[in-house]
Amino acid sequence: AVVSFVEDEPFTYVLASSFSIVDVDVAFRFLYSATLTLTGIRDISQEYLAIDGDQLPSPSFSVQTKTINNGTSFELSLHGDATIIMYKNVLTALKYVNTLAEPSVGRR
Repeated sequence: AVVSFVEDEPFTYVLASSFSIVDVDVAFRFLYSATLTLTGIRDISQEYLAIDGDQLPSPSFSVQTKTINNGTSFELSLHGDATIIMYKNVLTALKYVNTLAEPSVGRR
């Protein structure tokens, strides 16, 4: 699915609630981490991915972020023992943010 960011909006959600997570180890129903990367950043230090803390399933669950590749990519990592369903719920709250008043046009 294509996600569009609208200028002057504070953010846009990245994933549709219909997306799925598949673990190749069918008998194992827990995940320990997930990493998402935003590539092709044009507005360095103005574009990023975010998840509100109130969307996390437990206090031991953490979110770490960092800019990589000289600012042209942004990485968000989730850490914590949780069910696949809990991870899916967290990921549906994933937001793309661009704080520029006039964001650069192009695919990310």
